[in-house]
Amino acid sequence: VCEHRWQGVAGLVRFRRLLGDLAHGGVTRWRLWSDKSGHAAFGLHNVSFAALNHGYNWETRTGSNNSWSLVGVDAYMPQGTYCNLALASQPVPDSWDGSCFHDEAAMVVVDNNGTIIEGKVPPTGVLAIHVKYANLHNSTADILVI
Repeated sequence: VCEHRWQGVAGLVRFRRLLGDLAHGGVTRWRLWSDKSGHAAFGLHNVSFAALNHGYNWETRTGSNNSWSLVGVDAYMPQGTYCNLALASQPVPDSWDGSCFHDEAAMVVVDNNGTIIEGKVPPTGVLAIHVKYANLHNSTADILVI
């Protein structure tokens, strides 16, 4: 079994490498939804954002088998179109070429207030976005460089 070939593994490895030392104690926002649907999200400064959708748990009968729409969630990221690195099934290049694994569902759009206006997390899925894999639209935000 080659776990490194599973969807998401390569992208999440790249995401972790991009975070570098920020991942050690740098969580700036933690949001936990109490809607019993198993949704959680967090951000590191204004350079990355991750969201998790637990899915349905047959034991506790909580959660959902539906995708989680992130529309309206504050990501505190600069305005732009981002690629969900968690959907990568191949090694992710060091720099972004503007395509998102040829999958429109992997795109996440953030408005000028840092709020997600387009994007979702699949059931039992993960979303991971980073400014280095984004087309930033006229952003004037100061981005922490790592």
